[in-house]
Amino acid sequence: MASVPDLTVEPEFSRPVNVERLPAGGRWFVLSASAEECQALAARFGLVALSSFEARIHLKAVASGDIIQAEGEFSADITQVCGVSLQEFATSLTERFSLSYTFSPDGADSAEVTFDPEGEDPPEPIVNGMIDLGDIAAEHLGLSINPFARSESASLAVPPGVSVNEPERESPFSALGKLRKD
Repeated sequence: MASVPDLTVEPEFSRPVNVERLPAGGRWFVLSASAEECQALAARFGLVALSSFEARIHLKAVASGDIIQAEGEFSADITQVCGVSLQEFATSLTERFSLSYTFSPDGADSAEVTFDPEGEDPPEPIVNGMIDLGDIAAEHLGLSINPFARSESASLAVPPGVSVNEPERESPFSALGKLRKD
């Protein structure tokens, strides 16, 4: 019998935090990726380089402590390949995000799941009292990267001798249409 491969993957930027005893006003966390973590994240997201990656996240218990609200912002300096010129270019990303987590997910035992694409996302489950803030920040970095990156200096110049607005040529088969009887 074949063995089952281990499909668990360690996050490249992991900062697990115990959220079972947050102060009443919540708590701020400041995260900064090391050079090795930046390199691993760049490989994960198909970037040429990730020069820096930092995040600030505020965790606060709401709804009688059953829900943990995570609000934060990250900033990153990335290098991508331009989809037009194929040249490398650097850019900076900054984005805000907001998520909620729950100790007791509603409908966890239910077979039916309702989904409202216009509504808020349901809270993510809290596993063993921990939330991985590094993985949250990395996930939002990945979502903010433009998959069709284009440097500001890239242009779609028309080669010499080619006209974009030239009239459509008559097809060589159009003469056959004239021979057809209606």
